[in-house]
Amino acid sequence: TMRKLYHDGIMIENSTKFIFAGNEIPSTNDVSEGLFRRLVIVPFNAKFKLGPGAADAKAADVGLLAKVKAELPGVFNRVMRHYQELKKRGHLADAAKSSAELQRYRDEVDLVGTWVKENLYWNGSWGEDKPYVEVASVFEKYVSDSKRSEERPLSKFHFTKHLRRHIAHFDDRYDRQRLGQHRPYILRGVELKNDTGRKDHF
Repeated sequence: TMRKLYHDGIMIENSTKFIFAGNEIPSTNDVSEGLFRRLVIVPFNAKFKLGPGAADAKAADVGLLAKVKAELPGVFNRVMRHYQELKKRGHLADAAKSSAELQRYRDEVDLVGTWVKENLYWNGSWGEDKPYVEVASVFEKYVSDSKRSEERPLSKFHFTKHLRRHIAHFDDRYDRQRLGQHRPYILRGVELKNDTGRKDHF
């Protein structure tokens, strides 16, 4: 739905695609699948130089614009051919380098996901006889590590949402365990790694 100022709203089918070019990709706190399934990152890694420059840079072709203009009909036909293929396919074709760049960006902005991979261990078992860890202990270590890295930690509520996204069978593992007068939330079959990367046993 869209609406001009002071006008009634109307229904439209939006086919707009946003294209951004920049030296760095903006950071984000949104690590949901809804965001990343909409992103296509095209890396431009080639370097060019005029005169002396970086050893890995290629010499810039200062006459490139004139060459493209001379071949404009062929360039246009090629663009239209690929456009027709895109319309028929209904989506952009997968590209290995683009997919790898998207995954690199996803890992870069998903700080909690990276922390989980580095600090927690779990497998396919979550029975009552399996080791477990208290969610409060996991959150306490996450907050401590975040402050040590000068990063702002998430709230416990949002941190737990991230755990649900990253830990396989989270809902099956998530439980309460009676410990004396307390019944803390736990994750069965999940263990914290110690500073050497080995598992701490519970």
